[in-house]
Amino acid sequence: AWYDQYFLGNKLQPNAAMQAGIDIGEKLATDPTYLLEVPRLAVFEQELECKIDGITLRGHLDGFDKDIPALAEYKTCQKDTAWDQKKVNFWMQITCYALLIYKNYKIKPEDLTITLTAIPVTENGNFKVERDERPIKTYSTKRKMSDILKFINFVKSTKIEMDAFIKSKCSAPTI
Repeated sequence: AWYDQYFLGNKLQPNAAMQAGIDIGEKLATDPTYLLEVPRLAVFEQELECKIDGITLRGHLDGFDKDIPALAEYKTCQKDTAWDQKKVNFWMQITCYALLIYKNYKIKPEDLTITLTAIPVTENGNFKVERDERPIKTYSTKRKMSDILKFINFVKSTKIEMDAFIKSKCSAPTI
């Protein structure tokens, strides 16, 4: 799927669940009265980028405030078991964002206040996914510089594997 999307340039069309996440995120950013229990930070959809050994990493932080400093991630979920404290603690997207914040603002991950807010949604029977009445859960988590260093090593080794995969696709005989 990543080869198709990122190497061949075939854009992924959002499914109903993805679209619900997009819609809820946009409403959180524009309507301060919507879902008051969801923590909001100064900036929504902060795009950050950095390079690690020639590898460009880019992220869109759902919520960010460099003055606090804080990072907020919002996730819509259909299953009550989608998120728990253990999953949040090991979610690599947050580690990537902590790296991007460190590289762009020199804010150490240990100094960040980090939350992930799980917003339950359900399919309404009309092929649309919407916010439902289950409680919203916000988890606090931390990252350390050692987590960032492990993530950097993961990125480098994954890049090697991806390059090998692309090479195998490009050198494969066509019929």
